[in-house]
Amino acid sequence: MMPITSEWVIEGLLLEQTYVGDISLEELVEETGVATAALDSARGQHMYILVDNSRTTSSPDNLKELRQILPPVLRHPKLAMIVVSGQNNPLLRFVEQTIAAMFGIPLWFVATRADALRYLAMTDRHIAALLEDAS
Repeated sequence: MMPITSEWVIEGLLLEQTYVGDISLEELVEETGVATAALDSARGQHMYILVDNSRTTSSPDNLKELRQILPPVLRHPKLAMIVVSGQNNPLLRFVEQTIAAMFGIPLWFVATRADALRYLAMTDRHIAALLEDAS
């Protein structure tokens, strides 16, 4: 399995990124390109990203390096919010909160993917309707 995978939960509206194992800075740079392309192709005014960190064992946590590679995503005009599930590393959580705050991006942490989908459904009626139709 690839360390980072991306797939649409709802095409053009909700992208899920799954992180598995040890994530390198190079892999994060590559995934930033994938997320930026997804944001560029979003079908509406905004898009959400769901990050599943439940199986991440390590990830880059150097604030300076992350501030250099993440702006294409975090400054993207279509990015509405990032919801992170399964983040148990307090240092990485702090770094993620700090970076999101620097760019003014709403960032929400939840325990599970199901919690993330419930939160997003409460946040956006389009997501709620589409997830309801899918079940």
